[in-house]
Amino acid sequence: MRVMAKVAGVMLLSVALLPVSALDKAVDKKVYFYSADQVKNSYGIDPKAPNTSTNGLLGEILESKFKGGTYKVTTRRKERSQDPEIHKAKSHIFYVLEGTATMVTGGKTAGPVVEAGQASKYVGQTVEGGQTFKLDKGSIIVIPAGVMHWFKDIPAKPWVAFNVELFE
Repeated sequence: MRVMAKVAGVMLLSVALLPVSALDKAVDKKVYFYSADQVKNSYGIDPKAPNTSTNGLLGEILESKFKGGTYKVTTRRKERSQDPEIHKAKSHIFYVLEGTATMVTGGKTAGPVVEAGQASKYVGQTVEGGQTFKLDKGSIIVIPAGVMHWFKDIPAKPWVAFNVELFE
């Protein structure tokens, strides 16, 4: 019951963070409900994922469109650090469900960039400068499109978050 209340609260908060004009322009007017068990199952380890420390496609809950863009609702599971990246046209809103992670936003990398679709990835690199955040249970971080972000460390495994992605 407590998990259900938290998930419902996060979903309401995420919707509250969307621009009012985006909500008014929603193409898909269907209401979606996911039980606490469905959400919890989505952040398990996906045995079909190439890297077994992630939830892969298992974490994808909903993708829908609004006039001017698309949004996706997912859960994210991480058990190790991740290469720094920048998304050209995607913003993240993370609400941490369990675990802790250290995230660095902004800053610079010293090496080459690998273009991967709409993302620029800095494979095997670290970020110098920027702001460091401790993402622990109950915290929320909003990362706008165009901002470097790096999961530097995952000390309490697994780190699981509810994620809303906004695509421009």
